[in-house]
Amino acid sequence: VGSNAYETACLVRLCDAQDEYYKKGKKTMTLRQLSKSYRSALQECLIRWSQESSTTENAFNTEHLELLKVVYSITHLSETFLLRSNAALWTTPGALTADTVRYLRHHHLPDPLSSADPQVLEELTKSSQPEQLGDGRMYWEWMQRFVVTGELEQAWALLSRHSACQRCANPSREYLDAYYQAIVEQDTKGFRLLQGILLSAPLPGGRSSMQDAGLLDVPAEEEATTPLL
Repeated sequence: VGSNAYETACLVRLCDAQDEYYKKGKKTMTLRQLSKSYRSALQECLIRWSQESSTTENAFNTEHLELLKVVYSITHLSETFLLRSNAALWTTPGALTADTVRYLRHHHLPDPLSSADPQVLEELTKSSQPEQLGDGRMYWEWMQRFVVTGELEQAWALLSRHSACQRCANPSREYLDAYYQAIVEQDTKGFRLLQGILLSAPLPGGRSSMQDAGLLDVPAEEEATTPLL
């Protein structure tokens, strides 16, 4: 059957990573670091292959691309549960929760922005009253998407565009009577509470999907002491 250019390049990177592992030895390069190198190669292959598949229709390519995604997902899951570098993590309650949340978010929860219409996003970010767009539903639908997928930083970024929040951030007190000043002060307190909830929520895996792929290198000696969010 053969392989396409993306698969071939990926196989070469996998072999190079394995050679590096054996040359450096287990003390210098852990199995988990080797697994990350494998997944990095798989991820690059998937991205490039997916970009090509989006412009061409080929049932054979589509089927094998989906199989490769499954392999990538299983490799990440195995790395999360089977390649822990510190045995103490297994006895610490919730120690695996953060990595599990990152795995689920990366592989099983769709990125809200991946299928977004650029024009819709532009309207939401540039409108002075985004909460009024689409009969008032579009804004809150996006807010719900961000919160459900754990994208709390994105949720706050969107909430801060609300006209009431903008009014609190840039109050024109000289034009407000005492009644409206009291309303603005109450709204300000409310938005500050929401900001604190969204940007400091103890969500395992973090409040954004920035590191969900788990490909960043973490020194072995720091891995066990890194605080879990």
